[in-house]
Amino acid sequence: MEDKFKGVEKRLQKGHRLYARAEKIGNFGHWGRSFLKDKAFWSEGMYDIFGVKPEDFQSTLEYFLKLVHPSDKKHLQSSIESSLSNREPLVVEYRIIRPAGEKRTVFSTAEIQVDPSGQPVGLFGICQDITERKRIERALRESEEKFRLAFSSSPDAVNINRLRDGLYVDINDGFTQLTGFTRQDV
Repeated sequence: MEDKFKGVEKRLQKGHRLYARAEKIGNFGHWGRSFLKDKAFWSEGMYDIFGVKPEDFQSTLEYFLKLVHPSDKKHLQSSIESSLSNREPLVVEYRIIRPAGEKRTVFSTAEIQVDPSGQPVGLFGICQDITERKRIERALRESEEKFRLAFSSSPDAVNINRLRDGLYVDINDGFTQLTGFTRQDV
């Protein structure tokens, strides 16, 4: 019987190690909050995202909100309140400030935990650090804006065509002035 328990314990430990590794690779963590006890638990991934050491973590809502960017606190709190009052999953994006001062952007989604009478007693969810994705999205928007400005303000005739059939997708003012065609014509 003891060998059976050791085997189960080893499988559990392996599962825990693999899950912790998956959190690190995916840059996410999982968390839970009990409303009854005003306590929370965080996985290892959460500590990594928020830049907090497990021994420094305080499981109160007050402590957590200190890590949320001041400009995003109301948005986060209203998202939580809306989720609870509408009995819908929480889906929210907000910024955090790590204890060392570094700002990060996170995406969190959670489901409401209810008691037998259907009253919310907690939340259980995941949180993913999306800072890098947001940086890439911002760089892409800036690049698209630069292209749009260069395309639209160029005095040269510029057109964009589909490769498969040569159909005009867009033309600039330089093209219309040179050819006399309007956007509707092409």
